[in-house]
Amino acid sequence: MNVIIAIHKEYADLIFEGKKTIEVRKGKMPHYYDRVFLYETKKNGGAGMIVGEFEPDSLVPIMETSPDEMSDSAVAQTCLSRIELEAYAGAPYKKLRLLKVEKATKYEKPVQLKRPGPQSWTYAREWEVKQIDRENH
Repeated sequence: MNVIIAIHKEYADLIFEGKKTIEVRKGKMPHYYDRVFLYETKKNGGAGMIVGEFEPDSLVPIMETSPDEMSDSAVAQTCLSRIELEAYAGAPYKKLRLLKVEKATKYEKPVQLKRPGPQSWTYAREWEVKQIDRENH
């Protein structure tokens, strides 16, 4: 299963630099994924396109946890402070979904979606995956 997530430019850059190894989502998502495509929002100079992807070595379950249950190590891997995670989760702390980032690839040529970018995430349609692969592999 492939998904497209909306992400701000600063966090996409941290993923490609290898500094952000856990991506945080507060909405429901599939529990397993093959490839996660990064749709960089236009906020703060972002491209408004799919700029890259990450995929785990194997299907990895998404962990669900609240900010106060996260280890200091896990918090550090998000590139957010615990206070930022608590504010993002909302009070009382709702469960956050943690996606383990591995094998991140920044595309040489960003890919324009033929539909509006996701607000948070969406399933990647088969023809979109083929378009991305055609333009970047």
